[in-house]
Amino acid sequence: MTHFAQIDPLNTEPHPILCQLSGQIEPSADILPCPPDVDTDWWYHPATGEFTPPPEQVPELSDVIEKKLYYINVWRETQEKANLLFEHGGHTWDAGERSKARMEETLALADATGALPDGFFWTTADNTDVPMTTTELQALAAAMAAARGQRGFDIHARQRQMKAELSALTTVDAAQAYIIDWPAQA
Repeated sequence: MTHFAQIDPLNTEPHPILCQLSGQIEPSADILPCPPDVDTDWWYHPATGEFTPPPEQVPELSDVIEKKLYYINVWRETQEKANLLFEHGGHTWDAGERSKARMEETLALADATGALPDGFFWTTADNTDVPMTTTELQALAAAMAAARGQRGFDIHARQRQMKAELSALTTVDAAQAYIIDWPAQA
């Protein structure tokens, strides 16, 4: 097995490089065959002919923050898609996208026909069927909308807070250690 090394990017001296790929010798600007006793991804120094491990790569603070900001956006989108439970009328209800869509369709049916079907019920988060009138369903829909609205605002406010906290950090270590999530409960 042939091992390869990267050329030291800090060395600006011109140097010929050969790379052995698929049994052919091809020119390459960034890798060189290493002796068999050298691990891969070591650096080759043309001026001295030595192979050394690469130096510790320390990322730039701005790069770490940019990556974390991206993950805050991913967190926000995940939170917005997650199911939501809320309390209303002594029961726990689903307020996720599917429940919201069903609620809208059912209210449209009641509006179009002037009534809900005989024996109509809405099912709670724990699968209990609760009989409902049109007025009760409208109240449940209003509570669902309120719960979804509050959750949406909470998510928005938290992601804005995390972005501000992250942008205020001054060290790579602090930025790398920053946890993207809801605050820990004490």
